[in-house]
Amino acid sequence: MSEFSQLLRNFRKELQFTQTEFATYLNQLGDEFNAVDVVTINRWENSKVKPSTYKALKILQYLGGDLFETIKSFKSEQKDTLIELFLNESYGSFQSRISALSGLNQQQGERKFKSLPLMSEPCDTGVIDRIKLLSKFTKVDISPLDQIDLYLYYCEKKAHGHKLINVDGDIVSHNVGFFFEDHQFETLKTQELDLRMACSLNSSKSINYFNISSHSETKDHVIEHIVSDIQLLSQNKNIKKYSVLVKDPNMMKLLKGVGFEVFKFSEPSAKKCNITFKNKYYSYCILTIDKIDYLTNRNVMSLIKDEYSTMMKFPQLLREARKKLKLTQKDFAAYINHLDDEFSSVDVVTINRWENSKVKPSNYKALKLLDCLGLDLYTTLKSFDSEDNEDSALLEDFLRERFFSFQSRISSITKGEIEEGCDCQIMPLMTDQNDKSVIDRIKLISQYTKMDPSALDTIDLFLYCSEKKAHGRKMVDVNGDIVSHSLGFFFNEEVFEQYQNKHLNIKQACSLDSNQNLNYIVVSGHSEKREQSIANLISDMKLLARNTKIKKYSMIIKNPNALELMKNLGFEIYKFSEPTEEMSNITFKNKSYRYCILTIDKIELLSNKHVISFINKYG
Repeated sequence: MSEFSQLLRNFRKELQFTQTEFATYLNQLGDEFNAVDVVTINRWENSKVKPSTYKALKILQYLGGDLFETIKSFKSEQKDTLIELFLNESYGSFQSRISALSGLNQQQGERKFKSLPLMSEPCDTGVIDRIKLLSKFTKVDISPLDQIDLYLYYCEKKAHGHKLINVDGDIVSHNVGFFFEDHQFETLKTQELDLRMACSLNSSKSINYFNISSHSETKDHVIEHIVSDIQLLSQNKNIKKYSVLVKDPNMMKLLKGVGFEVFKFSEPSAKKCNITFKNKYYSYCILTIDKIDYLTNRNVMSLIKDEYSTMMKFPQLLREARKKLKLTQKDFAAYINHLDDEFSSVDVVTINRWENSKVKPSNYKALKLLDCLGLDLYTTLKSFDSEDNEDSALLEDFLRERFFSFQSRISSITKGEIEEGCDCQIMPLMTDQNDKSVIDRIKLISQYTKMDPSALDTIDLFLYCSEKKAHGRKMVDVNGDIVSHSLGFFFNEEVFEQYQNKHLNIKQACSLDSNQNLNYIVVSGHSEKREQSIANLISDMKLLARNTKIKKYSMIIKNPNALELMKNLGFEIYKFSEPTEEMSNITFKNKSYRYCILTIDKIELLSNKHVISFINKYG
């Protein structure tokens, strides 16, 4: 518990309290802390005594601490076998019956699967079909799912979960849950389950996360889901309770052993059903537990893995930035308090501990602070350790989908067969007023992507590049032929927001040198080889990292596979094109669209573990 002692002392100093004042402060947070006095605080901070794990996490939650990081510092009391049973029953219930029907094979210990979003697009019904298949055996009524648009709920953060697929692309595991405001969830005790009452994870109210359906084929799949749920609970302060819908009596017994309590049973059934209680049959039972109780359970703590990247050079960069401003640590704290609301509580103690590597901010907070200070984020990113060697895989897939889209069709009418490994030179998008080669290339590609390129005819692209309203590059091979290009425009952030309900007008693009917050949108990009797409993406990352005025990064996407991958990276759907009667690139709610615009906060993108790994590898 030495980590708790240190964290408690850090929080007290950030609040600028003496131990006596801190004890009084804690007295007001909850009834269970009203007996805490200055002696208790002193003994906690000096590791002479320690509170229960539950109380320690409860205090840190009130103080806004990262519970997941804290849990990693706790030691499990013993090697428990209960968690092994929990894993087997939690997601593997009815496994033999389901696998017998669908011909699935158990492959214990082989981690040949990857995690994907619950739904990649509205017509992606794979998980729903799987739940319906399970319902034939679990006898659970799944009609509440028919009352909602699960894809929309997932996008709005009312639903949460993911699916695991094997090397053949088959779904081998899933995990689905919904968020309910506490008072709304309580009403379910006396009425039927209604998923339309679900709320967004972004709600300011206290939330109960309710896991309604899970199933896995191997223990590795189960661990993936449980750790994911633990991360969700520990990283969202507004989630106060965790509930699970159970169809198996063994699972019910094990959850009660972990600390769950029965919330309600389904309506009793006349037929023999999954669960028997007081001589009545029920198709399911809902169990619930206080989040802190769950996270402090010794079985749960034993699953926590070390998954976060570490900071290497942030302290040095911060110190150099402060000295360049010729500020003391105290004056520097006052200075950054006004840079952004996120730094309003930073004090001299925090600055001191950051500079001396005693504590570290999250990657996101570190990058946001350095961005506000006008530092080069690109070199900063290269100082971060990625979480594991496979983190760049998502970026690799993204590159393939983002820049190789329609590759075979385009190459068939340009240069024919694509040769890997040939040299190319990066050049400005346009070399002079009469250089129309990139525009001609974009128009050629538009014949296959069904994108309307007419907007480019309304502007002087060479002038826009000269005025820094447009940005991009082309790559030419040894024969002088263009083999890759990327083109984007800068928009005032507020002006860009107005285009959510109307056509994007590139005439209103503004200069990179303007004194405004900017959104950089890539409108066209295509490469013939992987190396070229890497160069394009690295160039964009440098642009974002080295220009503090750019706050958001957007892309026009014509490929549904690229759309899914970008959402995995954290991009959000900004808008679709006008629907078309013809079968087109992207389908959403039974309508066809030529393209979709996705957007992301710049710092969110640059602090993404996949992006950090990608830059380390190729930057």
